[in-house]
Amino acid sequence: MAEVGALVNRNSSNHLIMPKSDEGRIPLPERIDYEPEGMRVQTLHSAACALFAAVSYIFQTEDDVVTAEQVSQVVGFSRYHLSRMFQMFFQESPRDLIVRTRQERAAIKLKNSSRQVGTIALEEGYANAESFTRAFRTEYGTTPRDFRRSSMDWRLPCPSDLHWSETLDSLPLLDGGAVEIEVVLMPPVRLATYRNVGSYGATSDGWRELEARLPNRPWERAGTRIFSVYHDDWLIRTEPRQRCDLGFSIQPGIRIPTGLHELIIPRGLYVATRRAMSREENADVWPQITGRWLPRRGTRPQNIPALSEHTEWPLAGQDVPRKVYLGLDVELSPPWEIADQSLPARQY
Repeated sequence: MAEVGALVNRNSSNHLIMPKSDEGRIPLPERIDYEPEGMRVQTLHSAACALFAAVSYIFQTEDDVVTAEQVSQVVGFSRYHLSRMFQMFFQESPRDLIVRTRQERAAIKLKNSSRQVGTIALEEGYANAESFTRAFRTEYGTTPRDFRRSSMDWRLPCPSDLHWSETLDSLPLLDGGAVEIEVVLMPPVRLATYRNVGSYGATSDGWRELEARLPNRPWERAGTRIFSVYHDDWLIRTEPRQRCDLGFSIQPGIRIPTGLHELIIPRGLYVATRRAMSREENADVWPQITGRWLPRRGTRPQNIPALSEHTEWPLAGQDVPRKVYLGLDVELSPPWEIADQSLPARQY
């Protein structure tokens, strides 16, 4: 479980310090200030990473009964603090989540295998089939054998919509913000990108320029992902020199097109919107996400990955839905300055 433990971010030295603006004198502030409720932003970061590690441990540990004490030791939280985090983000105690998802895993085995009930009971840490049947009936209202023959869903009701999965790649959170949030384990993604410099609210010229450079439209290939990667502070409303890399995923070994440059989105944990949203649905999604989740020291402590993944090629006049990501335990290298994008690109 070394990798799970390594996902925990224990750096909690920073907290959110927000300057107060005079709304009477500045009707349209250059900086948008959000005050998270009840928890410092750096604490949100460490909590999200620790919760991902905790749930990964619960889901992956099958050969013994997992206890809340074991989980707290894995993530380095006290049992009290772990319970507080679970109640805040999942509205369940660690024990309730352990019991529920253990039963869900057993229910999946009943549906998808022909193993005996007693065998499944032992695999899930029960002393015998009888004790497993009693616990299963409490959760599902029926016996394991009757459940296997029924069309009942294996998912048990829960506030957070967090259910057992063999491989945990996303973790829904109830954080009280304006949009639904999840923590995502992102694999590394290699991008071919074009540097746009200007206000983040007006990147359509950059997308047009990139489209004009690539008449074969490589972003239309199956499986290609389209990203904007922001290098500067999203809480600044008006900034004419904001740097944004616009591009699309490209497989390892494929040459980066002339005039573009390579950027690697690093593997790691990201807080993200649960779904792609259009600007009509939520025009201020980025200020809302960064205001609640971006640790602040001055304008920006380091180059935390801030990404929009677009459902299609974004151009002026099109309200293309986007899913946004903000890095939790990862950091981009500082963006080098591009003097001339018409020349063959250097590498990051």
